[in-house]
Amino acid sequence: GWWAEGFNENNGWAIGQGREYPNMETQNLMDSQSLYDILEDIVAPMYYKRSNEGISEEWVKMMKESIKSIVPAFNTHRMLKQYYEKLYLPVAQRANVVSTNKYERAKALAAWKLKVSSRFSTVHIKWCRVKGLRGNSLKLSDNFEVELGVELGKLTDNEVRVELVIGEPDEREFVKNPMIVALKKVATDEAKGETLYSGKYQAARSGKFIYGIRILPWHPDLLRYQELGLVHWI
Repeated sequence: GWWAEGFNENNGWAIGQGREYPNMETQNLMDSQSLYDILEDIVAPMYYKRSNEGISEEWVKMMKESIKSIVPAFNTHRMLKQYYEKLYLPVAQRANVVSTNKYERAKALAAWKLKVSSRFSTVHIKWCRVKGLRGNSLKLSDNFEVELGVELGKLTDNEVRVELVIGEPDEREFVKNPMIVALKKVATDEAKGETLYSGKYQAARSGKFIYGIRILPWHPDLLRYQELGLVHWI
């Protein structure tokens, strides 16, 4: 399951071109054809190509690169250290925070969760303006800017997170490797009952992009701010 992370083009081979097909039979056909092509055209010729000393020099070079690049990253010591730093320690620290004063913060979060769903339904995106996107493309270092007006309804601006989600599309027109840009509150139009947000994304490469804007409920004691499964998209 880690080969997409471990592969660097010099330490082995990758089946397929990283493409995913909606039809599983097509996926299996393309992957199996890629596997046979790699074995026949690359793996076997490399292995049996020998020097005058009878050594497969390219094969040995790839073996060494595989050991050098994979062993330091994919091992039990690294795995346990990462589990401790990113899972066990944060959970222990969070438990310590929410359990103080007879679980006061945990009770407040539970009460907030019970009511936030109906309150979140009163949030509406009134309007949105974008600039910088030419058709559906951006050039390197282009700025894509977003402004929108939000009617917060029964929520406060401290209870929502507004985000731009942008990236290159895959074959199914889904965003692959999305970049998430938190939009900042810039003003409040009390006469219209709107809170104004803005933000921008600077393209790290040229190409076709797709995007969406979303609002999620937010609370400082949530473990993950997406955990409630509530979101408004445009």
